[in-house]
Order: sequence, then C-alpha cells, then structure tokens
Amino acid sequence: YVAQPGYLLGLASIENGSILREINGRPLETLDDVEQAVSALGHEDVAQIRYSTPRNPRADRLRSARTGRGWFAVERCRQGEASQDWSCRPLAPAAPIDSPEPRMTQPREFDDSRLRRIAPSLVHVRFDMPYVVSAVNGQHYYGAGLIVDTERGWVVVDRNTVPETMGDAVLTFNGTLEVTARVAAIHPVHNLAVLEYDPALLGGTPPACRRLRATDAPGGRGDLPGRLSPRPGAGDPVLRSRRPETREPDAVQFRRLSRGQPRNAGS
Repeated sequence: YVAQPGYLLGLASIENGSILREINGRPLETLDDVEQAVSALGHEDVAQIRYSTPRNPRADRLRSARTGRGWFAVERCRQGEASQDWSCRPLAPAAPIDSPEPRMTQPREFDDSRLRRIAPSLVHVRFDMPYVVSAVNGQHYYGAGLIVDTERGWVVVDRNTVPETMGDAVLTFNGTLEVTARVAAIHPVHNLAVLEYDPALLGGTPPACRRLRATDAPGGRGDLPGRLSPRPGAGDPVLRSRRPETREPDAVQFRRLSRGQPRNAGS
C-alpha cells in the first residue's frame, strides 16, 4: 500500500493509495518482497512497476521510473506498539554503477527540409527535482533542448524546463535513446540553462549542433550584463549575448574559463 509515493514512485506518477503488484517482474506479497526488490535496484536503474489504483483495483497499470538512490537513504521503518516511535534500519546499499554501454539511434525522416535540418539538434528534456524548493512551482518538468556543442555535450534549455541546479535530467535523442545529464549552469537573470551529457554514450548516433551566430540576432552589438552561475570547478561555461537592450538574449556564445581567470572577465 502506497501511503506517500515519495521520489521514486513519484517519478512513475504512482498516486497515493495504490497497491504495488510487481517491481521488475518480482511479485510483491509482503514488505520483505518490497525490500528485496528495492535493494536490487542501483542508482539510475530503470524499474518497471506494476500496480493498481483505488479507483480501478482490478486493472493493473505498468509504469517505468529511473531510480535516484543518490538523493535519499532507503530505509525500512517500523512503529513501536507501546511508544509509537518509529525505528528504522537502512536497506542494503545500491550496487556499484557500471559504465553504461554506448547506444545508437537514427534521426527520423521528415518530408519538410526545415524539419530535417533542425530535428537532429533537438532533444526532449525531463527534469525531476527531489525536493520542494521555495518559489519553484512543481518538481517534475518537461521541455525541449537545443544541442549547441556535440563535443562537450552541451544542451541549452529554458528555465521553465530546468529551474534549478538540483535534480535529475534525462535527455531523449530522436524519441528513443535516453541519456542522463547534469545541470552545468543556470543564468541568474535570463531564461537560459545549460545541460551537459557524455557524448560517448551516443555511440554512432549523429546529433547535430546549431551554431548561434551574432548575425542571427537583430539590433546592435554589445555585451549583455550578467553571466551564468555554474557549479564550482574549472572549465565552467560563461554566457555572453550580443544584445544589451533586451532581457532575452537572441544570440549566445560559450567559452571556457581557465583556472585562476577572474569570473567577470569579458562578461
């Protein structure tokens, strides 16, 4: 019985009051079965969950969710009969993460030449936040991203899709190939964020990056105030724009900072 779905079951959109039937084909009759099934899941494994809902208990549903054991400790708790206090013990740690094997997918064919040019540069983005953040509405987001650098694995998205750095990002290439990504940077002012994936995971998949040029932007030239707020570390991306009079940059340019270079240099 699901009292609160939490992060894992929430990723699968399993609602309160549902009854879990199976996880990855393992029948669930007791809490011991649930513990064994969850303990077998590693971080970022994909779990196939079969369940029924209170509204339709006779019809089973099947959902998949990518586990995120890196955010929360997995525990089994029991309430004492006399004290009403909860005592908890941790479940077995997740198995070591194996390096994922590169996979390959081919872009769809379109009759429209414009779609053929832009489709290899677009990805579907899913972003899930493990915690509720003040002034951020919701925890699960969907949107589209634009590949701007295939060598570094950089994808530009809007902040309506990736509002914060804390969360799990999954990119879908050509509607079939899913690859995890991390939030490399978020702009503190403008509606831009940068995701970074491992290009080696695409195998022979032929993604294409779109070059954002200054000639594509109407208006005059100049530096837009503000820069990205990246995670700490060498080689952080910095955002620059060609149009100072607007709050939404029309053209952007990415470059890397070497260690020791001032953050505000050239921004």
